[in-house]
Amino acid sequence: MPKKNKNIGAKIWLIISQIFILLTLLPWLAMFGLSFMAFDAGISFTGILFVLTMGSYPIICLLLSVFAWKAYNRQNIQKAVIIGSIPIVIAMIFLILIL
Repeated sequence: MPKKNKNIGAKIWLIISQIFILLTLLPWLAMFGLSFMAFDAGISFTGILFVLTMGSYPIICLLLSVFAWKAYNRQNIQKAVIIGSIPIVIAMIFLILIL
């Protein structure tokens, strides 16, 4: 029988980070729609790379969330918190670049 994880602070952090990720998906949807304007001047490698990069954000967030919860369940708390924080760092970088 697996031991119960008693680190409530890490669990709360993971839940907060998941809520933050969900909230960032709304502005991401608008930005992803606008990213197709990269093809206004024609199809180019940089335009394709930009759209693929923008489109990969929810996939990356989903994968990192799964990995963070798996690490939490395996009692690897530090790894879970770090992996769970990566999407927040990505969102902050995008926010800084936009502003």
